[in-house]
Amino acid sequence: MKRLNKQKVSRLMAYILRHSPEEFGLKPDERGFVLLDELVRTLKTAYPDVDEEFIREIVKNDPKGRYEIKDGKIRARYGHSYPVSLDHGEDTESRVLYHGTPRKNLPSSLNWGLSQ
Repeated sequence: MKRLNKQKVSRLMAYILRHSPEEFGLKPDERGFVLLDELVRTLKTAYPDVDEEFIREIVKNDPKGRYEIKDGKIRARYGHSYPVSLDHGEDTESRVLYHGTPRKNLPSSLNWGLSQ
């Protein structure tokens, strides 16, 4: 049996969960969750040896915390290109916020701050 490549499977998971679940026949709820077993079935079309345990291992060991599994469902935790209510709690512990911005925008950001 050929060994599964976690990075390739994770990239496909990210694409599906962040950008195009409906392209793969998945219907996320308003919080971006899809049924875990449906995602596994979908991933099997490209990677036949994928199973739920393999997906759970990817989620558990992902250094960037890209995914979340809850109540038999899975979602990407950030980076969606479609509307999702992520309902993350407020971070009251961080003392420094890092914001990536192009150099050309730096003077405006320093002068006016960040806004919506």
